[in-house]
Amino acid sequence: MVGELAVRSDEFAGLWARHDVAETTRGRMRVHHPLVGELNLDGDAYPMPDATGPVLIAFTAEEGGPDAERLQLLAGLLVAPGPAAASRPRP
Repeated sequence: MVGELAVRSDEFAGLWARHDVAETTRGRMRVHHPLVGELNLDGDAYPMPDATGPVLIAFTAEEGGPDAERLQLLAGLLVAPGPAAASRPRP
């Protein structure tokens, strides 16, 4: 993810290279998604030092667990539709 962001944003690449990140805030979140069901995710928030924003928030699931499987399923369901899929009704 960092590589993709760095390629798309010179500003992000510069900030990441500086490693100028304030104390990380961690937490756990339970979400019920209508397509894949319940997800239990660990979250990390990375605020910029001495600033009121922006904040990078990353949610992850335990590798190999059921929540990771549901996230993979969700990622596959949310792929941007092509021209043929655009005419189909959405669930």
